[in-house]
Amino acid sequence: MRWLAPLLLLVAALLVLFAYLQYNWPGQWRRNPPLLSWHGSELAVVRGNGHGEGDSLLIAPITLNEMAVVSVPRVQIGAEDYLAVNLEIDGVGPGQGVLFQWYTEDRPNTLNTLPLHLFGGNHAFVPLAQDGRWRGRITGLGLALASPGTSPVRVRSIELQPFAAWRMMLREWFVMTPWQATSINFVGGNGLRWFPVLPFAFVTLVLAGLGYGALVRLSVVAWDRRVLWAMPLLLWLALDARWQLELWAKLGVTLREYAGKTWEDKHLAAEDGKLFAKMREMRTRIQAHPARVFLVADTEYTRARASYHLFPLNVANSPVLWNSGVFKRGDYLALLDKDDVAIEQTQRQLKAELLWRGENSALLRVR
Repeated sequence: MRWLAPLLLLVAALLVLFAYLQYNWPGQWRRNPPLLSWHGSELAVVRGNGHGEGDSLLIAPITLNEMAVVSVPRVQIGAEDYLAVNLEIDGVGPGQGVLFQWYTEDRPNTLNTLPLHLFGGNHAFVPLAQDGRWRGRITGLGLALASPGTSPVRVRSIELQPFAAWRMMLREWFVMTPWQATSINFVGGNGLRWFPVLPFAFVTLVLAGLGYGALVRLSVVAWDRRVLWAMPLLLWLALDARWQLELWAKLGVTLREYAGKTWEDKHLAAEDGKLFAKMREMRTRIQAHPARVFLVADTEYTRARASYHLFPLNVANSPVLWNSGVFKRGDYLALLDKDDVAIEQTQRQLKAELLWRGENSALLRVR
């Protein structure tokens, strides 16, 4: 009797998992194509300048109106067997576009592209099965850097995730992930939400309870209320253990990145370390207190974090430049993620003094 509760939960979990897979992908979920991955050094540079460095591909900085393109050699795969791409890449600057590209056998002259959105600074996950162009026979794969950058970009790996629904679900449930924006609310990997753990646990518990009731009614086992208490307790302990493992893994990441460092070094090691370094340079050049600082940046995240790093200065931020009548003599203007042309035009328009210039950024003081 002591093993009845875990045995019922295990059988119920297997039944729920099988029913879910069979309902969504009848017969197809048994497919198990191999994982395909390429190191950066295996990629070929089609356009632009680049060379292998260890297992990576180092792409030289590109300028305005240029593009760097790299391709995966000798690709012949079925689109239905692969439904997502993982990319590991370093050195992508703010506002710099990265595109995933592919060709299909039925339309060999049509280049299909999807923008990649990095998370954690150097990883991208792109679901392909949702795109109607990802179909048939895939005859070419590659990446493109479509926006100018000031530093080299290092492509470490490209990985195609095979269509193996059960493996994707297990990966999503059990993979350990670093800290990210959703860490406070979610456990597990990024990307597709196949069958979230909590609904799966709830359905499993209901099915196990019904199964126990049926066994009691058929006089296979005797009634024992402890079994009904044990099943939700065991599920709760299993879910909590998963959460504790996740926190333990994240603690290791935190120790590696921040342990033993000063307050300033911790900021430099954070995801917005480059932005912090820029704002530190600007703060040292802002003399007047209280100073009025007008901050211009394209993305809301950059504006919010930059304003925070300038606290307690009087900061106003905007995605576009204010009318010149807003500024007074002695005001400061911080420009972030702007090219040299935009910085010089702003300086002439406001008759401002250039105090500092960094990577796609500048601090001006209105005269």
